[in-house]
Amino acid sequence: MIEIHTHILPGIDDGSQSVDESIEMLNRMAKTGIKKVVATPHFYYGMYSSIDEFLEKRQFAYEKIKDKKPENIDVLLGSEVMLEYNLHKEDLQKLTIEGTDYILVEMPYNKWDPWVFDEIFKISAKHGLYVIIAHIDRYVKIVKDEHIRSLMEMNLKFQVNVDNLGSLFRKSNAMKFIEDGVADFASSDCHNMTTRPPCLAEAMKKIKSRAGKNSVEQLMYNAERMLQNKNL
Repeated sequence: MIEIHTHILPGIDDGSQSVDESIEMLNRMAKTGIKKVVATPHFYYGMYSSIDEFLEKRQFAYEKIKDKKPENIDVLLGSEVMLEYNLHKEDLQKLTIEGTDYILVEMPYNKWDPWVFDEIFKISAKHGLYVIIAHIDRYVKIVKDEHIRSLMEMNLKFQVNVDNLGSLFRKSNAMKFIEDGVADFASSDCHNMTTRPPCLAEAMKKIKSRAGKNSVEQLMYNAERMLQNKNL
């Protein structure tokens, strides 16, 4: 299995706050069958003097764990990029998931004005990147339905968080997106070992029981294709 959205690097954002916690998270993932993990710390436009400063801090955090992580798990570097006005003017290739042209983008948590859709288009068109919208299920209750539909009509990829898949009697938005074939990727978006722990393996069992084996296989196939820098 492959985790494409995690906050496992120590001390760089609101995820893991120590090397010990990072290693504990990775150990749990390794024990549950996760073979590859993409570390995607938050990148906020304006928080750093440059993308290079962010990359230096990301590398510094990675160096702390690279020799302590489980041997049977690979850690790749990426980022979760908050969408901001004029973001497309930056050198966004530097923020893509390692070895690929895929970039994980977090949407604003207020209303989506026209610039939002324009910015996403420019990121894709100018840089030739595949845009993955992070935790699309999270925005359903925040923005208008028509804006979600507009996003779906663009040539984008969508990731859902699997920490809450609902129950047998009440589906979560994430599960609905999976069953409807909207979700291209599923990930835990883990931040720690307490409130937001790694849970992808457990979630995949629930997805299999509710959406079927084919849904699980498709999600994992997409993740593998993405890391090979192939289109889905």
